[in-house]
Amino acid sequence: MLLPAVQSAREAARRIQCGNQLRQIGIACHNFHDTFGHLPTVAAHDTEMSYLGQILPFMEQANLHNLIDDTAYWYDVANDLAESTPVPAFQCPSTGRELSAFTGGVGNSTSFIDQSPLRAHYFAVMGAKSEICPLQETTSWPDSGYTIENCSDVTGGIATNGCFVLDKGVKFKRITDGTSNTMMVAEQSWSGGIDGESVGPSRTWIVGISGGFIYNAENVFKPMHVAFREEPGDSNGSSGYGNNDGSIGSNHTSGAHLLLADASVHFESDDMELNVLKALATRGNDDTQNPASATANEGGGGGGRR
Repeated sequence: MLLPAVQSAREAARRIQCGNQLRQIGIACHNFHDTFGHLPTVAAHDTEMSYLGQILPFMEQANLHNLIDDTAYWYDVANDLAESTPVPAFQCPSTGRELSAFTGGVGNSTSFIDQSPLRAHYFAVMGAKSEICPLQETTSWPDSGYTIENCSDVTGGIATNGCFVLDKGVKFKRITDGTSNTMMVAEQSWSGGIDGESVGPSRTWIVGISGGFIYNAENVFKPMHVAFREEPGDSNGSSGYGNNDGSIGSNHTSGAHLLLADASVHFESDDMELNVLKALATRGNDDTQNPASATANEGGGGGGRR
């Protein structure tokens, strides 16, 4: 057993590494914007690839990008090798990759990978969602007793007021709250559901959209580090499972990393107030919040580990 001081030092190093990885993603997003005039989309129009797949050429992943056929969808056979290639830079080093092995195939697999080496932990922020998705109709989540919230509105239950939009790249000039006041990517690397399942939809890092669901992107809807599932019939749980409403959180102590649109990285407390978190998630509501002062202003309110 490692001495507590050694364990603490190692976790401190992992936390620094995690922040540095997010910083590189931020720089890559800026370089993408410099090249194309806008940020990546949640899912590329021609390939349905995630924002992470789109920024590969800008973050020293050219060899992996060369494996991708840009004329084919991510799930086509031509992209099987790329899809099944782990990218350590997309995973928090404090989250063990041994939690569950990837047992599904490549291509258009219906298997879920939870915390396998193929999953990403840095989710594009689509914005803040103000209301819960209506539960007019529900379907069973595969291999569980949980339900998915099916929305009847035209947005499909996703926010559209953040830095990443499903089908159109956001320009920096549209971030009118200011790039230093707007969250671009958030860490979602903790295991917080029933039976320690991973938070958020579990697919490989390359997936932007699949079967009508969005992957590797999230709404800000709940406080940080709040379990996203409930036991069937448990009135104390959350109200169903929103596919993109998984709570921001990590296995670091007492907080998680946020990447702002200016490419700066901030480690924020789990106790950050939800209204502050939502203000950071929106790009143009004149509700600016600067992470440097947010913690001092929260007053120790809700949103801690639950």
